[in-house]
Amino acid sequence: MRKALRYILSGNKLQPGDYTLNNQNLNSIEILVEFRNKRPNNISFNSVKKLVKLTDKLIIDCNSKTHNELTDLLLLGVNRVVIDETSGDQELELAHAISDKVLTRMVLNISRKNDLEYFSKKIKRLAELMEIIPRPLLLVTKKKGDLEKFWPLIPLKIKKQFEWWIAPSEGEIRKLDSKSTIKVWFVSGDIIG
Repeated sequence: MRKALRYILSGNKLQPGDYTLNNQNLNSIEILVEFRNKRPNNISFNSVKKLVKLTDKLIIDCNSKTHNELTDLLLLGVNRVVIDETSGDQELELAHAISDKVLTRMVLNISRKNDLEYFSKKIKRLAELMEIIPRPLLLVTKKKGDLEKFWPLIPLKIKKQFEWWIAPSEGEIRKLDSKSTIKVWFVSGDIIG
C-alpha cells in the first residue's frame, strides 16, 4: 500500500494547496489530477505537458468516456489515465486494449434514500467488471462515510479480484477491514510530504 496525492486542476493551479504547475515540491511525487466539469476536448494540453515535466507518476482523470480521448494524454507522457465505468463495456474493453496504463473509475455518489439498493447495483457492476477489465480499479467517494458503508458489503471474492486505488472524499486513509487488496490511497494534496 502506498499514498499518492490528489488534486483538482483549477485554472493554472492545483487545489488544494494552490500549487503552480511547475512547483518543484511536487517533483517526482505520484499525483492524481482531476479535471472537473470539463470534457476531454476542453483540456489544456499545455497544462498537461507542464505536469508531465514535473512528475513521471502523473495520473489524469479528465472524465473520459471513450478510449480515443485517452490516447492523446498517453502520447503526451501521462503515466496513467482514467476512464469511467459507466462508459460502456465495449469502450472499457477498447480502452484497456490500447494500454495497460488505463485505470477504470467507479464513483460512489449515494443519495441516502436507498443506500442498500444503490450498493447492490454497484456490487453487481463490480461483478460484471471482473469479466471486462484488468485488476486496477479506482474507487472514488463523494460523501464522508460512504467508503466505510460500502466496503464491508463487497464480497471477498470481488475484493480479491481487484487491485484497489481508493480516493475517499475525506482526503485521508480510512480504516477498513481489509487493506491487503488496497494498492493506493489518494490523499488530499494540501500538505506535501
